[in-house]
Amino acid sequence: MFSERQVEKIDPLLNWLESEFGFKPIVHSTFFGGKQDDGLVKAIESLLKRTDDCELAAVDAMTAAAHSLVIAIDLFRGKLHMEEAIELIRLEEDLQVMACCFCFSLFKKPQ
Repeated sequence: MFSERQVEKIDPLLNWLESEFGFKPIVHSTFFGGKQDDGLVKAIESLLKRTDDCELAAVDAMTAAAHSLVIAIDLFRGKLHMEEAIELIRLEEDLQVMACCFCFSLFKKPQ
Protein backbone atom coordinates (compact mmCIF):
# COMPACT_ATOMS: atom_id res chain seq x y z
CA MET A 1 0.00 0.00 0.00
CA PHE A 2 2.64 2.54 1.03
CA SER A 3 5.06 1.60 -1.72
CA GLU A 4 2.38 2.21 -4.36
CA ARG A 5 1.67 5.60 -2.81
CA GLN A 6 5.37 6.39 -2.78
CA VAL A 7 5.73 5.50 -6.46
CA GLU A 8 2.66 7.59 -7.26
CA LYS A 9 4.05 10.62 -5.41
CA ILE A 10 7.80 10.32 -6.04
CA ASP A 11 7.90 9.24 -9.71
CA PRO A 12 6.71 12.63 -11.01
CA LEU A 13 9.53 14.31 -9.05
CA LEU A 14 12.12 11.90 -10.43
CA ASN A 15 10.77 12.44 -13.95
CA TRP A 16 10.95 16.20 -13.46
CA LEU A 17 14.56 15.94 -12.29
CA GLU A 18 15.34 13.89 -15.38
CA SER A 19 13.79 16.58 -17.60
CA GLU A 20 15.78 19.29 -15.78
CA PHE A 21 19.16 17.57 -15.57
CA GLY A 22 19.03 14.86 -18.23
CA PHE A 23 19.45 12.04 -15.72
CA LYS A 24 16.89 10.23 -13.57
CA PRO A 25 17.95 9.45 -10.00
CA ILE A 26 18.21 5.77 -9.15
CA VAL A 27 15.95 4.85 -6.23
CA HIS A 28 17.70 2.69 -3.63
CA SER A 29 15.86 0.86 -0.90
CA THR A 30 18.75 0.79 1.55
CA PHE A 31 19.21 3.17 4.45
CA PHE A 32 22.54 4.37 3.06
CA GLY A 33 21.37 4.87 -0.54
CA GLY A 34 23.73 4.02 -3.33
CA LYS A 35 25.68 5.30 -6.28
CA GLN A 36 24.05 7.68 -8.75
CA ASP A 37 24.95 8.30 -12.38
CA ASP A 38 28.03 10.54 -12.59
CA GLY A 39 26.16 12.85 -14.97
CA LEU A 40 23.44 13.46 -12.39
CA VAL A 41 26.03 14.03 -9.66
CA LYS A 42 27.82 16.62 -11.82
CA ALA A 43 24.53 18.32 -12.74
CA ILE A 44 23.49 18.61 -9.07
CA GLU A 45 26.99 19.78 -8.15
CA SER A 46 26.77 22.45 -10.85
CA LEU A 47 23.38 23.60 -9.54
CA LEU A 48 24.70 23.85 -5.99
CA LYS A 49 27.83 25.73 -7.07
CA ARG A 50 25.61 28.40 -8.66
CA THR A 51 23.82 29.09 -5.37
CA ASP A 52 24.79 31.80 -2.95
CA ASP A 53 25.60 31.02 0.69
CA CYS A 54 22.01 31.54 1.89
CA GLU A 55 20.52 29.35 -0.86
CA LEU A 56 23.07 26.61 -0.22
CA ALA A 57 22.31 26.72 3.52
CA ALA A 58 18.59 26.48 2.73
CA VAL A 59 19.09 23.46 0.44
CA ASP A 60 21.26 21.83 3.09
CA ALA A 61 18.64 22.41 5.80
CA MET A 62 15.82 21.15 3.57
CA THR A 63 17.83 18.04 2.65
CA ALA A 64 18.52 17.28 6.31
CA ALA A 65 14.90 17.85 7.33
CA ALA A 66 13.46 15.85 4.44
CA HIS A 67 16.16 13.18 4.42
CA SER A 68 15.96 13.65 0.65
CA LEU A 69 18.00 15.72 -1.76
CA VAL A 70 15.28 15.12 -4.38
CA ILE A 71 12.62 16.79 -2.23
CA ALA A 72 15.01 19.62 -1.30
CA ILE A 73 15.94 20.38 -4.91
CA ASP A 74 12.33 20.21 -6.04
CA LEU A 75 11.42 22.68 -3.28
CA PHE A 76 14.35 24.93 -4.12
CA ARG A 77 13.52 24.98 -7.83
CA GLY A 78 9.82 25.60 -7.19
CA LYS A 79 8.54 22.23 -8.42
CA LEU A 80 7.09 21.45 -4.98
CA HIS A 81 5.21 23.60 -2.52
CA MET A 82 5.96 23.22 1.18
CA GLU A 83 2.69 21.36 1.86
CA GLU A 84 3.50 18.82 -0.85
CA ALA A 85 7.00 18.33 0.53
CA ILE A 86 5.65 17.74 4.03
CA GLU A 87 3.21 15.16 2.64
CA LEU A 88 6.08 13.32 0.93
CA ILE A 89 8.23 13.42 4.05
CA ARG A 90 5.34 12.11 6.17
CA LEU A 91 4.69 9.36 3.65
CA GLU A 92 8.22 8.01 4.17
CA GLU A 93 7.95 8.40 7.95
CA ASP A 94 4.60 6.59 7.98
CA LEU A 95 6.13 3.74 5.98
CA GLN A 96 8.97 3.43 8.48
CA VAL A 97 6.57 3.46 11.45
CA MET A 98 4.39 0.79 9.84
CA ALA A 99 7.45 -1.37 9.15
CA CYS A 100 8.63 -0.96 12.74
CA CYS A 101 5.19 -1.81 14.15
CA PHE A 102 5.07 -4.90 11.95
CA CYS A 103 8.52 -6.01 13.11
CA PHE A 104 7.68 -5.45 16.76
CA SER A 105 4.45 -7.40 16.39
CA LEU A 106 6.48 -10.41 15.22
CA PHE A 107 8.36 -10.42 18.51
CA LYS A 108 5.37 -9.82 20.76
CA LYS A 109 5.02 -12.53 23.38
CA PRO A 110 1.79 -14.51 23.21
CA GLN A 111 -0.47 -13.95 26.20
